[in-house]
Amino acid sequence: MLALLAVLTFPPPELPAAGFRWWDRGHHAVAALAWSRLSPEARARASTLLAGDDFIHASTWADSVRPHRRETAPWHYVNLAIWEPRFDPDRHCPKGNCVIGAIERFRGVLADPEAPSDARGEALRFLIHFVGDIHQPLHAGDRSDRGGNDTRVTLSGRETSLHAIWDGAVVELLAPTEPGLIARLQARLDALPEELVRNWGDDPVLHWALEGQAIAKDHGYRLPADGVIDARYLDDQREVVETALLKAGVRLASLLEAALTPRAGPEAPPAP
Repeated sequence: MLALLAVLTFPPPELPAAGFRWWDRGHHAVAALAWSRLSPEARARASTLLAGDDFIHASTWADSVRPHRRETAPWHYVNLAIWEPRFDPDRHCPKGNCVIGAIERFRGVLADPEAPSDARGEALRFLIHFVGDIHQPLHAGDRSDRGGNDTRVTLSGRETSLHAIWDGAVVELLAPTEPGLIARLQARLDALPEELVRNWGDDPVLHWALEGQAIAKDHGYRLPADGVIDARYLDDQREVVETALLKAGVRLASLLEAALTPRAGPEAPPAP
């Protein structure tokens, strides 16, 4: 009840401006959490591959190149209908052209020490972004409406898409500023049992998408009948959105740590 009263007391969140993606603020927060968990060795290698660009700033690079690299557009999402019982790679991700395939592909490039440094740097930029994207539930769950882009809703008297609500308003609900959001998430992450956090990092990429599909079904598409997004709808998303951001940061760190600092296998026993 107190959380709902707080939403009603403060001004409603502004709608995302044109071009505001999941969620520049959310992407930055995911990258900040991941950076906090990387080893010094992984940080140094990431910084070298980014050629002077800031790790957190790099989290939105994939959106900035999308207009003139049209082939990258399908890599930001996977359309899993909320009634689908299973993932079919041939249908949902043909030729690897979905966010699941993109993450797996670029993870391989990043982990390949023989790959050119510019290719590995680009792979790193894509990964920082796509791990954030796959944790936005409407980049995974779909109701034959392009992940909520074709579902029209109203917030604060203005019409927008359901996808835009999940790109912006549900994240802004957690904290009024980006530094506040990052601080809130970092404090929450620091308080969680490390065993739970490690388990998140061990989950396979497909599991991340299926989590998003379930959230889209159980939360995102449970809309008021009149399509008006009210304080109660937004407040109902608070916990799932915060958890999705935490998982994204942990999983990004786990993926990058493994790719950037591969560990040698056990030494062979000496010959007799």
